[in-house]
Amino acid sequence: MTYFESIILGILQALTEFLPVSSSGHLVIAHRLGLSVAENELAFDVALHVGTLAALVLFFWSDIKKLLAGMWKPSPERTLASFLAVGTIPAIIIGVAFERIIEQYFRGLGTLIPLLIFFGALLIAAEKWGGKLRGMETLSWKDALSIGMFQSLALFPGVSRSGATIIAGMSLGLKREDAVRFGFLLGIPAIALAGLKKSWDLTQAGVGSDILLLMAIGAATSAVVGFFVIKYFLHFTRRYPLTIFGVYRILLGFGLLLWAL
Repeated sequence: MTYFESIILGILQALTEFLPVSSSGHLVIAHRLGLSVAENELAFDVALHVGTLAALVLFFWSDIKKLLAGMWKPSPERTLASFLAVGTIPAIIIGVAFERIIEQYFRGLGTLIPLLIFFGALLIAAEKWGGKLRGMETLSWKDALSIGMFQSLALFPGVSRSGATIIAGMSLGLKREDAVRFGFLLGIPAIALAGLKKSWDLTQAGVGSDILLLMAIGAATSAVVGFFVIKYFLHFTRRYPLTIFGVYRILLGFGLLLWAL
């Protein structure tokens, strides 16, 4: 892999992590097209996710500071922080229990294609029939857990973490922008924990210095591009429906099916 290809993958990760189209699914496709780092493929993907984590932390830094400051007394910030903690639990459980199985058996086109299509249809349905009247302040423990359970499904390439949380949020009646914002905030602890786990695995396995440089370039690219994707996607959700992303997922899924055949 060249430095230029690392930058391309960083841009791809930034675009597809925050748009509801599945970053892991697009990375699987990119690797199939030859953009890969051989035995370090998963490690490189994790580096890209760490880059988008940095984008999330930077963009929502003021929100994070308010959450941390408000955790020590009864406040809306402490309630929201507790909801984020509850919503993260399913991803931890699914990740610990099924990580190896998912990495071994669910990174191929055979599972990617139907997941792209199915969750594309769910996104269209949530946009069409979701109530979209509730604000984030109306969330309950049950709502947070339900959205967290959907987020845990994003461990499977083709689902999309942002897409799953948006679908769950709008299905529960959240306004589109509130569903997106809560999903982004919920992604911070989930991506951070996954990054820490993979980083520990890398320290045990060891990675060459040339791969580390490629990972750093890709992560930096995904962080910078990701910041602007978050900004403009939130702006988009205030004005336009997300149906176009569901249609894109379905077309991509059938396109991959034709390619595979």
